[in-house]
Amino acid sequence: MEFPRKSLGAFTAAFGVTSLLCAWLRAYGLAWYDPKWNAHASFGLDVFAALLFFVPVGALGFAIGSYVVNRRGDPWARAIVGGVVLAMLFFGVTRLTLRVESVVVANALVWGTLLLGSAAIGMWTRLSMYERTR
Repeated sequence: MEFPRKSLGAFTAAFGVTSLLCAWLRAYGLAWYDPKWNAHASFGLDVFAALLFFVPVGALGFAIGSYVVNRRGDPWARAIVGGVVLAMLFFGVTRLTLRVESVVVANALVWGTLLLGSAAIGMWTRLSMYERTR
């Protein structure tokens, strides 16, 4: 079984770019940042967190999920769609966690969405190849 390098790269690029666009939208478009900071500092922290933590963890989850499904082929087009959808879902979940009182529940929502969501998209990407070849 081959490792899905093309779809992993496509997912990582789509998830990363869409996450950065959502961070820009959060800071500058919607002005959702802490009042004691400015939009530049908030955007800088979001970019730092996305590039250092969220994108690599999402890529790891996608790689594990897509490698578990034993299929031939490397469908990168669905990986792009999955990366964009996950980034938008992650944007919504991080906004939702501001209303959650429990730190444990907020962390479970954020990291669960990131890890399990990216793994599920990786599995969905590889399973789609099986459906087309049947």
